[in-house]
Amino acid sequence: MWAVNQGVAEAQARFNPEFLLLTDTDVVHHKTNLSELVARAEAGEQDLVSLMPKLHCSTFAERAMLPAFVYFFEMLYPFRWVGDPRRPTAAAAGGCVLVQRTALDRVGGIARLKAAIFEDCVLAATIKPGNPSGVWLGLTDATHDLRVYNSVREVWGMVSRYAFTQLDRSVWKLAGTVLSMFVTFLTPPFLFWFAHGWLAALGAFGRIAMAVSFQPILRFYGHSPQWGPGFAVDRSGVSRRDHR
Repeated sequence: MWAVNQGVAEAQARFNPEFLLLTDTDVVHHKTNLSELVARAEAGEQDLVSLMPKLHCSTFAERAMLPAFVYFFEMLYPFRWVGDPRRPTAAAAGGCVLVQRTALDRVGGIARLKAAIFEDCVLAATIKPGNPSGVWLGLTDATHDLRVYNSVREVWGMVSRYAFTQLDRSVWKLAGTVLSMFVTFLTPPFLFWFAHGWLAALGAFGRIAMAVSFQPILRFYGHSPQWGPGFAVDRSGVSRRDHR
């Protein structure tokens, strides 16, 4: 964040910009991405608009884990809730964040994030209280993240780092989360295989619903629908996707 802070200071000194685009060096933007983000921010009087770039998804580790990561991210931060002024939910995807300079100054600038690991979501959560309708997050398949994860260990390291941070680095919260996930995701198949009557039927219904609900993300990443039965989720689908 020190480097980002230096870049923002240089941009402000040279150009006095109305907007700042925060992005990663491994993100390739489609040619109208910036103009579309600015248009959205101006039309909605929004302080921060962000897109989650489509992740690189070619290696086995990426195909097996990254679509699930995106889906679980959306479960934690439903995109529709992020843009809803009635809800406190706020999030952003650090690979593509357009922020109003005045809004950034209002919350103390990049220096406010110097100790943050999940700095994109922290920035959104810091900005939204000052403008409840001022944060928006979408998903795009036109802007791409080129970062490659060659092994399960690399993906696991990224996911565990972010997840543990979101749990305030609390072992107790981690244990509670793992326990709740076991109950949520293993109960339906357990009922299907070992229960009888209406309980078995309920387990089968839950298992099918879990597989079906994952299909939108599988289609988004060009995966076979057959990946769905191997994945369990507890919601009915992706709430919002913005394809450009």
